[in-house]
Amino acid sequence: MRYDEAYTFIVYASQPLGQALVTYSAPNNHLFHTLLVHLTTFGGTYYSEWLIRFTQRYWVLLFLSAHDILLFLEVYFTFSYLLDGLLVE
Repeated sequence: MRYDEAYTFIVYASQPLGQALVTYSAPNNHLFHTLLVHLTTFGGTYYSEWLIRFTQRYWVLLFLSAHDILLFLEVYFTFSYLLDGLLVE
């Protein structure tokens, strides 16, 4: 684990959530990342290098996957609505 990951966890993510999200004492505190680290490490009570790094890699994949699914559904329903009128007539 590098300095910035350790610093983010120790100074921000391990603090109570309300305090962590309103403290911006350094540009290193990316608020959304701090929130995800806080949630992943169960409020800073259970910490390991794997959990802290999990936030960086796998939450992004989860959000991208959810976004892709929603995009697919939006395109599917839009085209099915548009094509429904064309195919019925």
